[in-house]
Amino acid sequence: MPPTTSRLTVVVAILSTLSWALWFGGIVALFLFVSVMFRESRPVAVDAAPMLFHAFERYQLLLAAFGLVCLVLWRVLAPSRAIMVAFTFMALAAVAAVLSTTLVTPRMEALRRQGQSGSPEFRQLHGRSMMFYTAEAAMLLLAGVALPSAIAQGCAPKPARPATPETVPDTAAA
Repeated sequence: MPPTTSRLTVVVAILSTLSWALWFGGIVALFLFVSVMFRESRPVAVDAAPMLFHAFERYQLLLAAFGLVCLVLWRVLAPSRAIMVAFTFMALAAVAAVLSTTLVTPRMEALRRQGQSGSPEFRQLHGRSMMFYTAEAAMLLLAGVALPSAIAQGCAPKPARPATPETVPDTAAA
């Protein structure tokens, strides 16, 4: 019997990797797009950047939840240290995303609506937001570094079970 890998394991590995790629790619794209907007047209960026961040926050939280569920399922199907490492880094990124979304963004948005985006409090919150987003991106990068090993360990064909030897009677015929 040839070595096998569960198809479900492969599907879950693909979904885990896809969720990581969409999340990591999204955060890199967000950094790039917002930086270019502020460089090219600050007035446009001041109005558009909060909308981009708001949309990204919902997107990343959905991807984080989906990706973490997939990684847990993958770990159950194919126990592997590398899968746990990828899970740990994605979970840390998710914590940063939740903290930024729930603690920092609402206060920044309130100040922005009050016309206080130049205030010291807003600048302090913006600095915290950047720290969370940078930490999140770093954790996602580390999760991405762990994923190839997770795939190698968690999707490697399992050796076939050896055939059980036939039972030999205790008494042999003479």
